[in-house]
This record gives sequence, C-alpha cells and structure tokens, in this order.
Amino acid sequence: MRVTAVRTVLVTAPWTGDPFWVSAERFERTAALVVVETDEGVTGVGETIMGYFAGEVVAPIVDFYGGLLIGLGLDPRQP
Repeated sequence: MRVTAVRTVLVTAPWTGDPFWVSAERFERTAALVVVETDEGVTGVGETIMGYFAGEVVAPIVDFYGGLLIGLGLDPRQP
C-alpha cells in the first residue's frame, strides 16, 4: 500500500461556546482535516490542532510534506 494523495480540508464555522474566550462574544473557529488516500482505495482522515489557531498555514505544510510522502512511496501503515 502506498500514499497517492494528501490534501487539506478546512471547515470554518461560527463559535460561541469556548470557555477560554469571552463567553458572549461570537467568533469563528476552524478545524483542519488532513485526508490521505492510497493506491488500494483506503482513505484516512485526521485532524491537526493547528487549524484551531492558524488554519491558513495548514494547507502549505500538508502540501509540502504530502508531496514527500507520495514521492518517497511510503507505506501509510508504517508511521
């Protein structure tokens, strides 16, 4: 099994329930999901905490390292 694609999905939504933020203030939070696809049709989804703080930096990082994973032909079952 080899990695064939790695991509980022950012999901942003209004948020009002953060106990560490001003409770009555409405703002947005982003979840950064990373999707890994393989040559055998297996797809994995993970989330990085960086999306919570700076979602805009996740895609360039995933693009860079995802390209390395694909180029090296690594097996996703071997972390």
